[in-house]
Amino acid sequence: MPQFSGISSFESNETKLSVAGCWLVMGATRYRSPVKKFCAFYRGKLSLATQLVAPIALALGVAGGVVGSWVIGPTDWWDPDSFRINVASAIVGALIGIPFALVGLAFVTANREERVRLDDITKLTNRAWERFKSSVIAATPPAITSHLTTDGADVDEIVKKTLIRLSHYRALAGVPPGTGPYDENIITTPEKIDEQEIRREFDELISELEGAVFKIRGAVDDTTFVSRTWTELRMRWDYLYGEIRTRRITEGLGWIPGELELDLETRLKSSPPLHAVLAALGPVETLIADLKTYTAQPTLDYLLNPIYFLTTADTLNTIKVGPPSMLAVTELGKLRGTVLEADRDESWRSRAKLDD
Repeated sequence: MPQFSGISSFESNETKLSVAGCWLVMGATRYRSPVKKFCAFYRGKLSLATQLVAPIALALGVAGGVVGSWVIGPTDWWDPDSFRINVASAIVGALIGIPFALVGLAFVTANREERVRLDDITKLTNRAWERFKSSVIAATPPAITSHLTTDGADVDEIVKKTLIRLSHYRALAGVPPGTGPYDENIITTPEKIDEQEIRREFDELISELEGAVFKIRGAVDDTTFVSRTWTELRMRWDYLYGEIRTRRITEGLGWIPGELELDLETRLKSSPPLHAVLAALGPVETLIADLKTYTAQPTLDYLLNPIYFLTTADTLNTIKVGPPSMLAVTELGKLRGTVLEADRDESWRSRAKLDD
């Protein structure tokens, strides 16, 4: 059978086209993101006039170059007319160069502006986050949690011991049993009340109570300090959550993971955990002041007064220092842990876009 060279040539060209097609597909896949980015820039950043003039001028310039090089070039009319060749060359060059210059310059300028904008947002994010994190760490030091863990329960124990001793001395003073919350601890004896011994014992109880309360007050400070610290935390979080988060999402940048963000928002919207601790210390400090006043009187009538005792015992049995202290330790520890976990993930604070 005779072989036709045309068929062989066709097969060879088909093979070359297939290879070229593969390279084009691979190149399109590899550079899909830059091409997509350039197309978005071309449609969104350039003016309508530039979008229309650039492709028209580019097409005319290429067409003029082809005609001048392969159609008119070899003729007699074209060769001697160097001036027209120069003019035509300048026009062709301008028609090719100007679109590239316009689009390229605008593309470079837009990219530079975007880089500057993203760098500014990243710097603002890091600065705002560091300020917020430092405030959280300052508001949740180990000293506070350590004192609350032990001293809150100590206060409750000393208060209980004080009320038991009051019940005991009330019984010795002749107050009928069953009228106090700790009457089951009373040991009724016919002994005579030694007022000096009572004063000495209550002085020791007062000293113990003051010491335990002072430890908590020394770690927590006062209500004004707690409110101011929590308000500062809330303001810095509001700036992060409102201003910084909005700008980052608008630019397509990352943000704090959803679970951590929700946890921070929920905890910082609540009242300060230390407020409950300070509120529980109020009745205890009132008890201390009353004990000081009554033990300093010439007689112990006020100290053993059943009406005062029942009112005080009822209040102190309702408000405890230990439970709110442990709750505050838990809440402060979780807040600190959430912030440190978010701090370890640096990806949400970077300038990398989510679709890159």
